[in-house]
Amino acid sequence: MAGLLAASVVLVGACTKDSEPAARELTGYTRQPVPSVAGVSLPRADGKGEWAVTAPKGGLRVVFFGYTSCPDVCPTTMSDLKRGLLTLAKGDRSRVEVGMATIDPTRDTPEKLTDYVTTFIPDAVGLRTTDAAALSKAAAPFGATYSVKPGKGGVPEVAHSGDLYAVDDQGHVVLQWPFGTAAKDLGADLAQLLDRTETAAPTGGS
Repeated sequence: MAGLLAASVVLVGACTKDSEPAARELTGYTRQPVPSVAGVSLPRADGKGEWAVTAPKGGLRVVFFGYTSCPDVCPTTMSDLKRGLLTLAKGDRSRVEVGMATIDPTRDTPEKLTDYVTTFIPDAVGLRTTDAAALSKAAAPFGATYSVKPGKGGVPEVAHSGDLYAVDDQGHVVLQWPFGTAAKDLGADLAQLLDRTETAAPTGGS
């Protein structure tokens, strides 16, 4: 009888363990050491001052380096991010802010850039500086690369990395996604990051 009871306990225990959902792995990737972009900011294209890439307390900022004349990577990325954000609960969505920094400020006028980003994501912010050194300094800690060279017929030849970067309220790049990451995965990763931020937040006090 004791043997049967012991066997039953083992079986129940195994069943309970197997029924626990496995932790979902994030689709994006992290770098070690984790890059710090604390202190990095760029001018808003809408003229409303500087936009710090570090998120407000308890939130995230998603940063992208691109340009409005980009034929494929930029519109696809912004569209995927838009659809990923739409999967978030309303409360979570309000904690995510998006900024796209142009690497082609000569053609990307303030109005053009602002119209571009808000067409995809209404509350997104266009970031623009004509100071090449300032742009390079802002992009470097992210690991973002780009090149703008004179081309035929006066049309610049532009190349750039296509990653999206998630920055937390400590100024850490906590996750980045390569070009082509599916919208549903972007949304699921953001939800998990926000959940971690909420869980890690201290309770009590003012």
